[in-house]
Amino acid sequence: MIAFIADERHVDVIDFGHEGPLVLGPRGVRRLPQEENPPLGLAELTEAGPTRISRVLLEPGETVLLVTDGVAEARDRHGHFFPLTPWAQKYWATGSSWGETPSTLFRIVWCARRGIRYPDDRRHHC
Repeated sequence: MIAFIADERHVDVIDFGHEGPLVLGPRGVRRLPQEENPPLGLAELTEAGPTRISRVLLEPGETVLLVTDGVAEARDRHGHFFPLTPWAQKYWATGSSWGETPSTLFRIVWCARRGIRYPDDRRHHC
């Protein structure tokens, strides 16, 4: 869960066992705090204590990339996870000049699951 604070400079992050959201910005790609709490429904089985909330500063020009389990857990036909962090690093390093949109990310993950390499020229769709 993520909450954007009214000061527009901070976010509060509550994570229950998943990879944290990615932040893309002038200094590259970083991940917000992750796996700081037990997975949902399992806290009572641990001695984790109260839910931990992390307040994180967002620098000017940073973008938060939130994805669902459909992306985070997508696998290709060989069982390999979709490489979200490397994809985001490449995307950001190229100045995001591909014209990527959430629907493009969806197509890339869909192609990876089907074992099809997404075309480099970005003109074809799988």
